[in-house]
Amino acid sequence: MKSAAAYSVASALAAAAVILAAGASTPYPAAAVAAAVVHGAGHLAAARLCGLSPVKMNAVSPGAVLTFDFTGRSYGAELAVKLAGPAANLAAAVLSLPFRGDGAMFFRAACVVLAAVNLLPAGMLDGGGALRCLIAARFDENKAAGICAAASVVSAFVLWAASAYVQLRLGGDVCALLLSIYLLYRALGEKDG
Repeated sequence: MKSAAAYSVASALAAAAVILAAGASTPYPAAAVAAAVVHGAGHLAAARLCGLSPVKMNAVSPGAVLTFDFTGRSYGAELAVKLAGPAANLAAAVLSLPFRGDGAMFFRAACVVLAAVNLLPAGMLDGGGALRCLIAARFDENKAAGICAAASVVSAFVLWAASAYVQLRLGGDVCALLLSIYLLYRALGEKDG
């Protein structure tokens, strides 16, 4: 088992920075940051339940990374911490359903998108870490790392192809295309490294 695992806390922070440029008078930046905070709080709550504290936190593009030391912990504990961020986002989206208005709608959307992106089986995201835990629990860490590296490349390529198709056919927002290029770059780097 790896001695430390990193968690993507806030992919929505990059979106919040862009939205902030549009003007602070809208509820969107606060909603995006709130979704990111909910995601991180989910990871932290699960970690605390497993008796863990964060080793460090780094601000990275496109968000922040919390690092926990899982030495001596089960893959089940690591899996719980990995999935807690997306689970918290989905729970917050459901719990916010009674609230109306643009800010509440954007918060729900940010929560769902943040959960969906983080569940992609790319190594640096929660889904990639969860996949590694599931495979390593059954096989060995080296086999899990190899399978996860391949899954990272495949998932990033599929996201790139889908977002390129949507961009070419419909135009519009390039965020998914840029995210897929970033994930593909990282996945290829992990596979080579």
